[in-house]
Amino acid sequence: MNKAKYQNLIHKKLTNTLSVEDQRLLDQWLGQDADNQKLMEAVEDAWNLSLNYENNFEPDTELGLKKLKGRIQASKAVSNSSKVVPFYKSSKIWAIAASIMVLIGAFSVWKMLLVEEQNWQTIVATENSAESIELADGSKVWLNKDSKLEFPETFSDTKRIVKLSGEAYFEIAKDPEKRFIVQTTNSTVSVLGTSFNVKDFGEDQASISVKTGKVRFANIGGKTSKDLIANTKAVLTPSSNQIEVYKDPNLNDLSWFTGYLSFNDTPLETVVKDLNEHFNTSISINDKSLRSCRFTSPKVSSDIDLALARLEKVFGFEKIQSKENSILLTGGSCQ
Repeated sequence: MNKAKYQNLIHKKLTNTLSVEDQRLLDQWLGQDADNQKLMEAVEDAWNLSLNYENNFEPDTELGLKKLKGRIQASKAVSNSSKVVPFYKSSKIWAIAASIMVLIGAFSVWKMLLVEEQNWQTIVATENSAESIELADGSKVWLNKDSKLEFPETFSDTKRIVKLSGEAYFEIAKDPEKRFIVQTTNSTVSVLGTSFNVKDFGEDQASISVKTGKVRFANIGGKTSKDLIANTKAVLTPSSNQIEVYKDPNLNDLSWFTGYLSFNDTPLETVVKDLNEHFNTSISINDKSLRSCRFTSPKVSSDIDLALARLEKVFGFEKIQSKENSILLTGGSCQ
């Protein structure tokens, strides 16, 4: 594989734009030589650092090359000190690394200039109210409480990038020529035109629920990613970089936006879980055998008393409230 080809594949990997065939070619190249893998890891390290740039950041390519050289030399060290590494091979590695690191450095500088030129704006939703905004491309964003969105007044010619802290629902205007990218503390979402909910408060998990279209959900750096379709949910655990994907026909993570919960032949155990998350309560069912009962209701009220009244009517529960947010459902049957 020629130099330009694998550099292009590395860039696609870092920007979460690899096709299935591209991934196959990159994996093939990485498997050809251990030095290729080390080179990839070094470039990923530099890329990840560039994602957390400051306005006065200047890429230290000299330091990057020193670290890369130390990593490769350490991996080549063996107990037999007489072993010699051919000079031509190590020189080739330095030349390749230098060219890619320069590209990474150039990208960082370009990104800073772009940020300044685009004139970024910030919208904040307080703990008492949600906010909404229509972006320059016609995409619409609804911010949940305690959330913040950073966005440019106008997007670049190649990409549409925003930054989210907290939770938001997006309806993305279709543009086949420009991906829409949402950067959060722990994840990156990449789409062309779709609707989805993203939640990442910078804690132990980030999640996404897809209402329409197709979404690529990845950790920062893109080492782990999943392609999601409508009515699916994914949860990223940053500590392990694991992404779990679930079918989610009810999409109740959107209830803060829609104003209601929806259930279709849903186990009561899941119903109670969704109610607890939506209302910030601690509801439990006394009879464990009833947790597998099925419940259907297309629109459950966003009022906790009305929602519980619906369950009481369908299953014959009696409500015992010991504390303000602690509720025990007793009696009842699946019918």
